[in-house]
Amino acid sequence: MYLFFRLIVMGLIVSLFESVYPQQKVAHIYIDLASLSSLAQMVDVVEQPLNNPKLLIWKRFHALSIDDPLLKHINAKMPDAKFLGEFNYMLFSDLVDKNVSDFYQNYSDYVYDIHLNLAHIPRSGRIFDIIPPSQIRSIHLYEDAIGRSLWDKRTIDEYNSIETSAPKYLHVGFWDPNTFASIRDKIIKIDFQEKALSLSALQKEMIARMTGLDLAQLSALKRPTILFADDPSLDLKRTEEFFKSISQKKELKSYLWLYKNHPRVARGEGIALKFIKKYFNKVYILPNEIPIEVLILCGYEPSYIAGYGSSLFFSFKSNQILAYIERNYLEMYLKPLLDLGILTKDKIFHVNQDVEKNN
Repeated sequence: MYLFFRLIVMGLIVSLFESVYPQQKVAHIYIDLASLSSLAQMVDVVEQPLNNPKLLIWKRFHALSIDDPLLKHINAKMPDAKFLGEFNYMLFSDLVDKNVSDFYQNYSDYVYDIHLNLAHIPRSGRIFDIIPPSQIRSIHLYEDAIGRSLWDKRTIDEYNSIETSAPKYLHVGFWDPNTFASIRDKIIKIDFQEKALSLSALQKEMIARMTGLDLAQLSALKRPTILFADDPSLDLKRTEEFFKSISQKKELKSYLWLYKNHPRVARGEGIALKFIKKYFNKVYILPNEIPIEVLILCGYEPSYIAGYGSSLFFSFKSNQILAYIERNYLEMYLKPLLDLGILTKDKIFHVNQDVEKNN
């Protein structure tokens, strides 16, 4: 309720200011099929002028209701795309086309800032056929996961695949200066720890609401915390070996464990949860669809993280990493994490190797 009261007050102030100082009419379109890049787009949403129209289509998140006070406050429309499931890309593209067309009809005399997932441009509808090129003010392309540009050499090709006269920006966490030398002035760094320092308390609450993060519950949890990132690829024996070994660290006994499965898991909990309860007891379960990095943005950054190898490790500092469980296949994160100094060899839990031998 307090959030909504502040939204109303802030809205009145902004409306008064904009009526006295009118600006160019700008609308914003955000389309994404992944969690991390959607979160980066949310940061941009809350930083834009409140009265600017916004269309939010995020496949990994539940849409807020049409009459939600937050959507009204930021002048946004948020159609539901999560019901389509993880891989129904054709229907997602159709949904994008319909909503972008309707949005453009309502704001046909505006210029547009367009935000897309770089790895899913072909699955993001016919947006460049619907919005006339002369009305596109800027295009923002987001890497699918932090660090992807380091191991996926297609990133620069995907960036160059969009030919436009409008300014085109690339949002990435890390990049090879040589690979991106030609566009270094068009790179916008994604750094959630740094961004958390500049966001207001109200902006953080907005992001939490859009992701479905319950800040009231988190504020009541005992700190410090350890977050475990689960994944369906973890097997039973290996997972128990990990928790049995890590439980020998007596200094961790007082920590509260935060548990989250991978966002692609629609519902249910993985096998790691039973072992956290067995060896540590204290655990708080986060919804699968919520990206772990939202905890950083909203002021609930875990003291340590551990879990199955993923891009989330790129968003944390070396001293925050408790353990990295080597992937069973497609291990594309390990080398760049080691090269960057985010991960050290003593924190890697290898296949069929006791974590105690590495710690």
